[in-house]
Amino acid sequence: CTYAAINRQKLIDLNFKYDTIIMEESGQILEIESFIPMTLQKKMSNLKRVVLLGDENQLPPIVKSQAIRTQCLYHLSLFSRLIKSRYKNCVILNEQGRSRTEIVNLFRYLYEDLKDMKEISQKFKNSKNFCFKHTIQFVNVEEFNGRGEEMNSNNSFYNLAEAEYCIGLYMYMCLVGYNPSQISILTTYNGQKELIKEIYTKKCGWNKFFNNIGKICTVDKYQGQQNDFIILSLVRTKKIGYLRDIRRFIVSLSRARQGLYIFGKWDLFINCLELNKTMNIFKDKYNYKNRKLELYLDGNENNMIEVDDFRHMYRLVQELLKIAMNNTKNEENN
Repeated sequence: CTYAAINRQKLIDLNFKYDTIIMEESGQILEIESFIPMTLQKKMSNLKRVVLLGDENQLPPIVKSQAIRTQCLYHLSLFSRLIKSRYKNCVILNEQGRSRTEIVNLFRYLYEDLKDMKEISQKFKNSKNFCFKHTIQFVNVEEFNGRGEEMNSNNSFYNLAEAEYCIGLYMYMCLVGYNPSQISILTTYNGQKELIKEIYTKKCGWNKFFNNIGKICTVDKYQGQQNDFIILSLVRTKKIGYLRDIRRFIVSLSRARQGLYIFGKWDLFINCLELNKTMNIFKDKYNYKNRKLELYLDGNENNMIEVDDFRHMYRLVQELLKIAMNNTKNEENN
């Protein structure tokens, strides 16, 4: 839609003729923007049908002006308006083909009769994530030296302990055999994203074992994308902030196909009313001791370890890195 707006006259001059428009992620498009692709023909009568695809439980279009957003309802997309008006030709898709069952169970209650496709059920049946005790986990991160959430010069929040922990876990996963491109690190604030990128460049950029990470991105920018493993930093330690919007939380949780590892302050998020149903799943079904990250060293289920904090995580990484570098030297010598 943005491209069509910028290049509208050029596209009209190409004399396109089309009778159908299919618009994906249409729940994120401003209502007025959604009409732009419909007006790229000299004869409007050619257009016969428009198909809008989207998810009303995920993030709406971004409107920076509070007044325009709330008073004019400008944040509602055409897609959302049609659903709210009970438009007769709305079709609800009720099978998902992205994530393993445990991940989908975190937000399944928001969808009408949501099932898993047979291919997904078979793919992940009885499968585990190597070296992890859990396929999904909420890891409690306490303040480090009295530092929890902080604000940078651009008035965006960041959390040093969570940023270091995210990179530490990423490095660990690379060293035990995961493909770096299979892993993405998401966070809820630009300040945290920049900090994670800075730490990644400093600690991973020089080493071949850690190159080619999937993506380091904010949740809002990652909507519509996915990866096998998602490491998520929630950042806040004093107030929930705009993660209180359940739609943003759902986007955060639904990006992972195979494994989801969340770093946040447990006591804060478990007491958030808006996130209550999802957080209670973590509380009731994954009620492991102290909310610490639980790993199987060497993939051996008899060798389980609880990671105390990001410093402990880095010590594990250092040990594995020495082994990996020695193995590389031996291979080169042979």
